[in-house]
Amino acid sequence: MHRRKIIQGSFWLMTIVVLAACQPDEPQVVEVTRVVTETVVETVEVEEQAIEVTPMVVETVVVETVTIMPEIEPLDEGQQTLPGDSPFSRGSEGDAVPLPTPATGPKVDGGFAPLAAGSGGDGVRAGTAVDIPLAESSRLRAGEVDDNENWAEYLAYLQSYTAENVIPLAVSERHTIQVVDALSRPMSGVPIRIEVNGELVTELRTHSDGTVLFFPGLYSSQTGSYEVTAVNGAQTVSMLLAVGGAGQNRQLMFTGEGERGTAVPLDILFLIDATGSMADEIRQLKDNMVAIAMQINTLPSQPDVRFSFVTYRDRTDDFPVNLFPFTANLEPFVAALAAIEARGGGDYPEDLHAGLAIALHGADWRQENGVSLIFLIADAPPHLDYPGQDDYTTHLRQAATQGIKIYPIASSGLDTQGEYIFRQLAQVTNGRFIFLTADTGITAADEPTFVVTNYSVADLDDLIVQIVTEELAPLNP
Repeated sequence: MHRRKIIQGSFWLMTIVVLAACQPDEPQVVEVTRVVTETVVETVEVEEQAIEVTPMVVETVVVETVTIMPEIEPLDEGQQTLPGDSPFSRGSEGDAVPLPTPATGPKVDGGFAPLAAGSGGDGVRAGTAVDIPLAESSRLRAGEVDDNENWAEYLAYLQSYTAENVIPLAVSERHTIQVVDALSRPMSGVPIRIEVNGELVTELRTHSDGTVLFFPGLYSSQTGSYEVTAVNGAQTVSMLLAVGGAGQNRQLMFTGEGERGTAVPLDILFLIDATGSMADEIRQLKDNMVAIAMQINTLPSQPDVRFSFVTYRDRTDDFPVNLFPFTANLEPFVAALAAIEARGGGDYPEDLHAGLAIALHGADWRQENGVSLIFLIADAPPHLDYPGQDDYTTHLRQAATQGIKIYPIASSGLDTQGEYIFRQLAQVTNGRFIFLTADTGITAADEPTFVVTNYSVADLDDLIVQIVTEELAPLNP
């Protein structure tokens, strides 16, 4: 492992948060913290490719009152790339000569229709954190669909999809396995082995409610009895699971009480499509991510929260994949978010596979007794034609093995292929499909862009904070 140290110098931490609520042409007098950042750069191997990861160690120097002027210089992203190995066309969605439209369909401007009457109601769900002001120009509305909750509708949706630009997954046989302690309390982060005839089929890790979803069709077509084993410290519990028929709800119980700390470990990673077509939404999304992070940081349950993000573009772009490692310190996270720029991309699909690989294997996830979430923010499906990399179906299996839930957030322009793939990512990992909506009135011509029903609509920041609150609830006293 190669390592080098860089002293970046002083910068103002809180200006990003303040400017989100400022008038663009008015200076603001605020109290800020000036810090010195010491950066250690390490090179790690992910899927046999090197990527530089840049942790930031921040030391507070002094608190001062300063005047913040309307314009600030963004920080340099300054991180290395995950190089591509194929001679694909180079270009930028913002300023390049347009490339031929791929078979998956062009990116288009336009939003999603708001919730129609009878589709679930305007279910605005307020979070329980401290309210963080969000400028009206940055406020986003989003719909939410839980395909595992609406199981019959989801299976009908899969059957109705006839295009050949996705990777079908056999998920119709679904087993729910829950691990609890002697007090029937859910146990999070417990590894589960599933074997048949002594051979490993897969390993899974329980979520905060103690459950995992097991889809035999993802791993094997064999029927019969599978052995399911959960391990917690020195204890092991097992059962036989009949596979090849209807899905079951089963439970494994440990003797004794499961370990519970005073603060639940909570790791949240934002996986962001930073290509040129996202330019209009990147600013709003950055403001929302700041508001979300600050609200989660003030939740009454006081989780042991860390934040990270990965940005990805396409193989031939500068900085196709960047990783900001997990940190419990909001200030450098906010400053790094502010430096994200939307550029590059070229054609319609992007290298989401590379972004997923770094998010899952380059970030330092905590897996025991906690909550692990990825919020994917994108407006395009992945390239399915790039050689030499795992596809999204491999990544969603790996996420299930690590106990990481994926919550895709579809931005405007995502096509039907993207919807199908994003819903696969959410459904198999037990997340939910989220999509940005327009906030105008419904007309007869306004049909929902996506094939979704029974969805609710809320402000995006409220929605995500509420999701996090629900994820933490089973582990709170």
